[in-house]
Amino acid sequence: MSQVLDALDELTRARDLVQLLEMTTRHDPDDDRKALASGCEAALIRLNAGLALLKPAAEGASE
Repeated sequence: MSQVLDALDELTRARDLVQLLEMTTRHDPDDDRKALASGCEAALIRLNAGLALLKPAAEGASE
C-alpha cells in the first residue's frame, strides 16, 4: 500500500507545481500566458481526478 501513498504524494506535488505555474500566468496575461493557463487548468482537473481516485485507497491503508 506504500506505493499508493507514494503515488498520492507525487500527484500532490505535481498538482502544486502546476497550480503555481497557473497562478503565475494570470498576471498581465498575453496570448502565450493564456494558453499556458488553459493547459494548466486542464492538467489540474486531471490531477485532482487522479488524487480523488487514490485517496480512498490511501485512507483504507491507514486503517
